Order: sequence, then C-alpha cells, then structure tokens
Amino acid sequence: MEVPVSTDGGIQHFPQEVWEFDQDAGRSVPRPSQFHDIASFSAVLELDGMVRSGHSAYFVWKDVSTGATYPMFMSDMTWLLKHNGVYKGKTGTRWEPCKRGQYYGIKVAGS
Repeated sequence: MEVPVSTDGGIQHFPQEVWEFDQDAGRSVPRPSQFHDIASFSAVLELDGMVRSGHSAYFVWKDVSTGATYPMFMSDMTWLLKHNGVYKGKTGTRWEPCKRGQYYGIKVAGS
C-alpha cells in the first residue's frame, strides 16, 4: 500500500508538506509528502500519545528500535486491546498500513 512517509521513517496520518533548507535558495522550502509502498512489517511499538485534530483523533506509536512513529485509528486500537493487548505501554506483532478516507495509519496485520 502506498502511504505518505514521515521524516522519521514512519507514516504520516495525513499527507502534508515537509519544510527543508534549500542551499541554493538560502531558505527553507516546502517539499510535498513522499509516498512509499509499505508492506506488512514486524515491530515492537511503544504508545507515544494521542492526537486530536480538527477531523480526527488517533493514537501514535513509536518503534522502540528505530524511533519511527505510526498513527493508529481509535477503532484499530480497540481491536488491538481486545485481541493482542498492551503491556506497560508496549506491544509487538505484525503490522500493516491502512487507510480510511484520506487518512493513514497502521493496524494489526489481518485484523
């Protein structure tokens, strides 16, 4: 699945510009989101927080080995808590990207 990749190597919840310094221009310039094809992956993730924006609320997970962050829809968090569980804020399993409307996140693979 093609997903917008964040600067830390994770997934952006919503595609957005990333600002970076352009040596030639001598200033920061916007760069559109880069999309990469991400298949399912295994990782141990640690709950990093929750975000509420104008149109959505979601949880944020951080990969304990790479530091990459991944958004998770509230309904997928409910499934995770019922079927896999979380111990001391961490959980490990096989994950896959998902999309709802124009937003992106991860869920337990096969859920």
